[in-house]
Amino acid sequence: MAPGDPLARFLVDSAAERCGGLLAGDVLVVASKVISKAEKLLVNLEDVVPSKGRSGWRKGPGSMPGFWK
Repeated sequence: MAPGDPLARFLVDSAAERCGGLLAGDVLVVASKVISKAEKLLVNLEDVVPSKGRSGWRKGPGSMPGFWK
C-alpha cells in the first residue's frame, strides 16, 4: 500500500489473493494507519517540532518514537 493507492481496490485484491475473496457476511477490519496512508495523511515525525513547554521527543531501544511529558 502506497500513499494515494485506492484502498477499496487494495482490500478486494488482497482478500482475493489470500483467501479467495470476500463473501456476503464477511467482516473486514481496517486499521486507521492504512486509511491515513491511502488518504495521504501521514506525518513524518522527523518534521514535527514540539510546542514550547513540552519536554522533548523520546526514542529508546526497540521503542517507537513518541512524545513524553
